[in-house]
Amino acid sequence: VDLSLFDSERDNIFRTAVTRTDEGLWRLGAPDERFVIVASAPGHEEVELGPFDPERLPEVVECTLGTLPGVRGRVLAGGSPAVAARVEVVEHTDEWAEQNDYPVRVGSFARHATSESDGSFLVTLRRGGRYYVRVEADGWAPLELGPLPIEPRDGLDVGEVELTPGGAIEGHVVVEPGASPAGSVVGISRGDGHARTQRVGPDGRFRFEHLIPGPWQVELRDQELDPGATSWSSDSFRPAASIPSNCTVLEGQTTFFDVSPADVALCTLEGTLQVDGAPAEGWSVTLTDAASRLISSDERREETDAEGRFRISRSTPGPCRLLL
Repeated sequence: VDLSLFDSERDNIFRTAVTRTDEGLWRLGAPDERFVIVASAPGHEEVELGPFDPERLPEVVECTLGTLPGVRGRVLAGGSPAVAARVEVVEHTDEWAEQNDYPVRVGSFARHATSESDGSFLVTLRRGGRYYVRVEADGWAPLELGPLPIEPRDGLDVGEVELTPGGAIEGHVVVEPGASPAGSVVGISRGDGHARTQRVGPDGRFRFEHLIPGPWQVELRDQELDPGATSWSSDSFRPAASIPSNCTVLEGQTTFFDVSPADVALCTLEGTLQVDGAPAEGWSVTLTDAASRLISSDERREETDAEGRFRISRSTPGPCRLLL
């Protein structure tokens, strides 16, 4: 049970000692102004008691918390219960919104819980709306359901949900010949409020793993995200933000995608390699100048994916030789 004391308008919370007596009662230190007590518990309603006058306090205050079914389910990973998986129930928004300068389709209201030893979880929800249910655990791709209409009195049982390894995005920051991509920051997002960034080294290579399959936006950013800070803004007079995307992640596969500064034109060649009519996975793909018959150590190399697909870029246009 959680007991909190606020002023009578619930604008400010009082820091007060809360102890349990031998009789099983809760004892709270009262402030010297009118206040209310807010009582809540996981899986139960929130109840406000009061307001109370510090000059005329009752000896005992009683209340009954009604039960709420909450958002519940069970998380599996690799066929086994996922212990301490993180579950977030976050509201969907139809307004324009940005989080950390990324357009998002989620609001600022969210509730969290972690899964038990058997993988089960319960998120107590006390306000109705449309929500996303997000589940994540280390070493697995997050899972997202929704948006789903959920009312507190009805709750929602999502049943068993299983985490998968997900897909990956890999590529290079392509710059003009003679320039170095070292220090460039690549960001990826899908509008769920969980964008990620990565700073590249001299080779310009980046790789993001354990991604939710589906559309993603890959772009260069001015700076890395600070995991300890979050900014969020919205505008009810603007329609919902458009969630951009420029590539697609598939389960169990790597999507190759290169990015370049705005002043560097990116020349990209995409294709599919087959050998005897079957997709050729793991083949090396290199682009060199048309006049060159040798592969230098500076040339970019990519690999074909499970479907034999490849995507390779360079910053200079003109005739090229494709080496497989």
